[in-house]
Amino acid sequence: MSDEPQAPSAPDPLTTRGELIAAAALVLGAFALIGGILLFVGPTGTDDPGPSPTLSGAPSGSLSATATQAAFPIVPQNPDEQAINELARLSIDLLPLGQWPDLYDDFTTEFQDRCTLEEFTQAGVDAAEGLEENLSLLAFKGLRELNITDGSARAVVVGELRGQSEYEIEAFFVLENGVWKISPAPGSTGCSSFNRLAA
Repeated sequence: MSDEPQAPSAPDPLTTRGELIAAAALVLGAFALIGGILLFVGPTGTDDPGPSPTLSGAPSGSLSATATQAAFPIVPQNPDEQAINELARLSIDLLPLGQWPDLYDDFTTEFQDRCTLEEFTQAGVDAAEGLEENLSLLAFKGLRELNITDGSARAVVVGELRGQSEYEIEAFFVLENGVWKISPAPGSTGCSSFNRLAA
C-alpha cells in the first residue's frame, strides 16, 4: 500500500453546471418579481439628488425645508413626516392585502385626472398576478431619505420581497387642501407614479 497522498478529485462538471444554472435561475426570478412590483413605476430616475441632506429637526407642523437622512429606516419626527411615511407604507402594503384600490384617494387630483380608478385597480391586479405566490412576501421596509420643502416632499422608499431582495423607489408628495397626497413623479405618465432608482 502506497503512503503517497491522493490528489483531490475534480468536481463533477455536471454538478457544477447544475448549481450554476440553479443560481442563475434564482437571480433571474428575483429580477422578474421586482419587475412585477414596479408596474406602477416609471423609468429609472436620473436626476442628481444633490448633496446628502442632514437631519434638521424641524418643529412639528413646519412646512419649511426639512431634510432627513438618518439611520435606516427614518423614524418620523413630526406630523408631516408621519403622514408621508404612512402613505409610503400603504403604497406597498395594500397590494398584498388585496386593498390596492383603497389607495386611490391618497393620490393627487392631477394623478386621478390621468389614471381612472378602473385603470388604477387593473394595474394593481396585474402587479399582484405578476408576483404570483410571492405576493405575500411584499412589504414596506421604511424611508431611506425624506425631504420636505414648502408643501412638497420627496422620499426614497424601500420595499422588499421578504428573504429575497430589496428595491428602492423615488416618491413625491404634495399638500392638497391641507392633506398630504402622493403626487406623480415628474415625467411620469398614465398610472405610473414613482421612479425606480438604479441599483
